Amino acid sequence: MCDTLGIMAKTYTRAGDTGTTGHPQQGRIGKGDEVIEIVGLFDEAQVSMGYTLSLCGVAPFDELKNPLERCMNSLFACATFALSEDDLLLETAWLEKEIDRMEASLPPLRSFIKPSGCELACRIHLARVQVRRLERLLWEKNLYGLWVTAEAAPFINRLSDYLFIASRYVNQLDGCGDQQFLKAT
Repeated sequence: MCDTLGIMAKTYTRAGDTGTTGHPQQGRIGKGDEVIEIVGLFDEAQVSMGYTLSLCGVAPFDELKNPLERCMNSLFACATFALSEDDLLLETAWLEKEIDRMEASLPPLRSFIKPSGCELACRIHLARVQVRRLERLLWEKNLYGLWVTAEAAPFINRLSDYLFIASRYVNQLDGCGDQQFLKAT
């Protein structure tokens, strides 16, 4: 919790020692509540995206630093209700433009590709599957329109699409390209 100056309270409060946690909209709820599971999945996806950013400070990957940071910030804002419906629509449109930009330089897909390649591409794939898991749980619990706005659905879906294309793009920048699955013999 923040005080009136916006300063975070102590790291530990002991309030969660009994199995509850604070939620901005719902007050004290159980740590096993499905809403807290969603919060955890948002957090996991953000941590994974932060992990990817640690490799984006050097060429040839430096061009992805700002877009990936924007994605991470938008995901956080989505989780904390800080993005309006209009903001989510704008972020979704921005993701589509970025996907189109990167995809224009990639060869067309002819088969499924391995989630592999250079280290940054692998980290991006990890973030992608965590965003997909978040998306599946939001649909499973029917929380679009209830816990997060309905406009979050296309944003989260497009974010995972963006991460897929970004992983392919990074592999191309690194010179290793798409890794194809081998046909079973």
